[in-house]
Amino acid sequence: MSKKLAVIGLSVAILAVYMWHDRIFGLLVIAPPGFEISAATETIMLSRYEGSSNSTTVTIRSVNGFQGTVTIEVALESPFTIGVVEPNHPPNLTLAAYEQASFELTFFVRSTISPGTKLVDVTATDGKIEVSVTVTLIVSS
Repeated sequence: MSKKLAVIGLSVAILAVYMWHDRIFGLLVIAPPGFEISAATETIMLSRYEGSSNSTTVTIRSVNGFQGTVTIEVALESPFTIGVVEPNHPPNLTLAAYEQASFELTFFVRSTISPGTKLVDVTATDGKIEVSVTVTLIVSS
C-alpha cells in the first residue's frame, strides 16, 4: 500500500500516473502543435549613414509536430520607415513536422538617419498561431 508517482514525458504528451491503495489515477495532456521563433542576435548595430547594413539569423522551429506555411512580417518602430531602413526577409517559410527553417533578416540604411535605438518586431503566423521576437536596432553616429 505504498504511494508512487511516475511521470513519463513523451514528445507530444505528458502522462502522469498516481498510484494509491492499488488504484491507478492518470492524466494525459497532449500539447497542441505550434512553432517558436528566435533570433541568433537580438541586438543589431547599424551605422547611421546610407549604405550601412547588418543582419541576424531568424529561426522558426516546429513544436509538437506542427507542419505548414508561416507568414513572416517585420514591423519597424517609427520613425524607421520602409525606404529609410529597409528589412529584407522572405514572405513565408514552410515547416516540416519537428524541423526548423531559418532565414537571414538584413536591414539596409537607404538614407542617412539619426542615431538611436529602435525595436523591430519579427512575427510569424499561420492564421491561428502567432509568435514573435523583438530585435533591437542600435544606430550609431
